[in-house]
Amino acid sequence: MLTARLEYQFGPAAPLSYLRTMQMESDPPPLQGLVITTQEWTLLEERDGLMIVGVREEVRERSGPLTQAFQNPPAQRKVYLDGCGLMPKGNEEWAALSPFPMLSEDSLEEKAEWTCSEGVPNRSEPLDITYLVEEFREEGDELVARLSSQGADEQLEVQGRYAFSVSRGVLLHGQLKVVNRLPEGQTVSLLVDLKLV
Repeated sequence: MLTARLEYQFGPAAPLSYLRTMQMESDPPPLQGLVITTQEWTLLEERDGLMIVGVREEVRERSGPLTQAFQNPPAQRKVYLDGCGLMPKGNEEWAALSPFPMLSEDSLEEKAEWTCSEGVPNRSEPLDITYLVEEFREEGDELVARLSSQGADEQLEVQGRYAFSVSRGVLLHGQLKVVNRLPEGQTVSLLVDLKLV
């Protein structure tokens, strides 16, 4: 059985370009929103296993009433990550839930699971997210890990699906769905799709 270590790597070569699509829905009332952005990730510095990456993001399209609360991202920002994923921001204790999966420090076989606590917007406590290696698959010249994730409590449900290049240490595709059931009976859902282009 194949065993592999999943680890993020950002080389000093060409930046990585992603297309991010966010679809928002609420019911009741039945409202929708769509935001499409492009992102460019460039390694700025690497020290002691920590990667400092510059992210340039530009909004390409936005429509629907649910986008009114969406603030345009800064044109340029820095993110910090190690081989396992994005680091907490500022003085936050937990890394934020993201289409970039949190990876295990261990080498993994198919069907291996691990759990990470991740910060969720509008929630004071982190949510435990369980990840699973669905399969390893040869795709062209690279080995790709297909992953899934899930986490839930009474109000919140999280599901994710990811394709991660083991050979390059790069996220190829991440899709994250968050469903929030509010106490007043409203359901708000967010689907974030991030694809390497």
